[in-house]
Amino acid sequence: MPCLEEADLSLLAQQHIKAQQANIKNQRDRLSEIQAELQKLKSDPDADPLKITEAEKAIADLEYHLNGKTSRAKLQAEADQLRASGLKPDRLKRLDQALKADGDLIKDPDLDTAEDRAKVMEALYTQRQQLVFRDTAFDGGERTASIFGAPTVKNMKEIGEDAIAQDLMLRSISLVMGRNDTKNPNDYLDPKGLEVKTSLSDGIEHHHIYNNVYVDENGRVKPNSVRFYVNPKTGDVEMEVIPEYWNSSKHGKNTQFVELLDGAHSGNDPTTHLHYYKFNDTESVDIRAKISEKIKEINSQNASRLVKLDRELQELRDRKNDPQAYENKLKTEISDYDSQISDALEIERKYTTENAKGVRVKNRGLTPDQEQELQKAREKRKALESSRDKVQKSLEEHRTFVNLESDIQQWKSQKASLDAQFNAIKLNARFPDANGFPDKDSARKAKEQLKNQLDDLTARIKTSEQLLRDKGSLDQQIRDKELKRTEAQKLANLTEDEALAIYERTNGFFSFDKGHQESQDYSKSRPKMNSEIHKYNARQAIEVLEREHGDNALAVLRQMAENSYKRNLLYNTEVLVEKVAGTLI
Repeated sequence: MPCLEEADLSLLAQQHIKAQQANIKNQRDRLSEIQAELQKLKSDPDADPLKITEAEKAIADLEYHLNGKTSRAKLQAEADQLRASGLKPDRLKRLDQALKADGDLIKDPDLDTAEDRAKVMEALYTQRQQLVFRDTAFDGGERTASIFGAPTVKNMKEIGEDAIAQDLMLRSISLVMGRNDTKNPNDYLDPKGLEVKTSLSDGIEHHHIYNNVYVDENGRVKPNSVRFYVNPKTGDVEMEVIPEYWNSSKHGKNTQFVELLDGAHSGNDPTTHLHYYKFNDTESVDIRAKISEKIKEINSQNASRLVKLDRELQELRDRKNDPQAYENKLKTEISDYDSQISDALEIERKYTTENAKGVRVKNRGLTPDQEQELQKAREKRKALESSRDKVQKSLEEHRTFVNLESDIQQWKSQKASLDAQFNAIKLNARFPDANGFPDKDSARKAKEQLKNQLDDLTARIKTSEQLLRDKGSLDQQIRDKELKRTEAQKLANLTEDEALAIYERTNGFFSFDKGHQESQDYSKSRPKMNSEIHKYNARQAIEVLEREHGDNALAVLRQMAENSYKRNLLYNTEVLVEKVAGTLI
C-alpha cells in the first residue's frame, strides 16, 4: 500500500545543497573554458564552423542560466513592443536602463543569477516539509522516494502564510472529494523571496533532483557505463555516459524529489540540471577503460543486428516488389506449419481421450517413453502454433498494407461523392424533388443510408491512416530499416581509437536524463504519490478548520472557496487583457 510519512531528511538536504552550490561553481568554470575555446577557434582560419556554433550556443545558454543575461536584440524587441502597447511601464523602464550597457548579451533586470536561485532552492530543502513516500504494492518491488520542499497546510500556517495554507486546504479537499487526487499538487513560488507567497495558480512538478543522477557534494557525477549511437540528423556516431542513479541499489533505491514550480526553472538551470558537464582527468581514466571494455561487445551485438536487419529488409523489399509472390510464400509457410501441427496432434490423439467437456486428457497406464513422447508432441505443437500465428499475422498485415495507400485515396474519392449526394438531398424541398424522391420519407431514408455509408467510410479512412502513421507505409518501413542498418554497420565497424576520439570530442558537452527505467517507474508511481500528498494536506486542513472554527468550519471553507474563485477570476481577466493587447512575451 502507498504510504506518506514525515521524516527528518536534513542530512540528505545538506548534500543536495552542497551539490548544487558545487555545480554552479563547476558551470562557471566551464563557461570560462568554453569562452577560451571559442577565442582559439575564431583565431584558427581552418576551424570547424559547427564547433564555433556549438561553443557560441553553450556560452549563450550558460550566460542566461548563470548570470541572467540574454541577447540585446531580444530585450530591445520586448522594449519596443511594450513602448507601443503602453503596458508594463515599470518593466519598460528597467529594460531601457539595462539596454544602456555594452555588449551583445545584456543582463535581464528581472532575472536572478544562479546563486540567487540557489538560495530559493536552499529554502525549499530546509524550510519546507520533508516527506518519505513508500509504495509496497509497486510492481517493480517497493518504491521509495524522498520528497523535499513540499508545501503543507501546517507548515504554511506555522510560518504565517495563511493565504497559502487556505489555498492548500481548498485544493486538497476539492481534489480528494472529487476523486481527482492523482493530479499534480499545485504551488506558487516567488523567485524573489525564500518562501511561497501569494497564490497557487501555477503548476508544480515532483522534480527529480538533478534528473535522478547521483551527484556528490563536489558536484561530480559517477560514470556507470557508456553507450554509442548514430545521430539520425547528422549520421555521425555519438556517445553518452550513463551515470549512477539515486534509485540504483548502490544508492539505496531512494529517488530524490524536490517540489518545484514548473515555471521557476528550465532544463539548463544549474540549480536543477546538469548540462555542458565535463568529466575530469580521474573520471576520464575510468570512462576510457569502460569504452575499451565495451567496444568488442558493441561490435559483436551490431554485427548480429546486421544479419537480422538484412533479413528483414529483404522481406520488406520482396513484399514491395512482388506482393503476390510474397503472399504465396507466407501461405506455403502456414500450410507447412499446419501439416506439422497435424502430425503432432496425431501423436497427442494416440495417447489422449476426449472427455465429456471436449477436452483431451491423458490416457491411463502410459509407459515413461509414451509419457515423454506425448510431452514432446504437446510442446512441439504449441511452438509450431506460435510460429504459425506469427506468419498468419504477417500475412494479414501484408494484405492490409499492400494496397493501403491507394485504398485510402479511393475511399476518400468515394466519400466525396457520397458527401455530394448527401448534401443534395433537401428534406424541406417540394416533392417529388429534383433527385426523383416522391416524398419526404423516401428522401429521409436515402439520406440515412448515405450517412451510414459515410460513417463507415470515415471510420475506415481514420483507422487506416492511423495504421499508416503508427507503422508507416512499406516505403517508410524500408527507409526506417535502412537507417537502422546504417547505424548497425557503423557501430559494428567502430574501432576503439574512434570511440575514444568521440569521447574526447564530446567531453564537456554531456547532459544526463533520469534513465529509462526510472521514467517508467515514475509514471506508474506518480499518481499514487500525488494522491497521498493531497490526502495528507486534506487531513491537515480538516484538523485546522475544526480546531480554529469548530461547528462553523464548513461555512468558513465555503467562504474561502468563494474568495479564491473571485481572485482567480480577476487574475484570469488580467491575463486575458494582456493577451488581447499582444504583450505576453
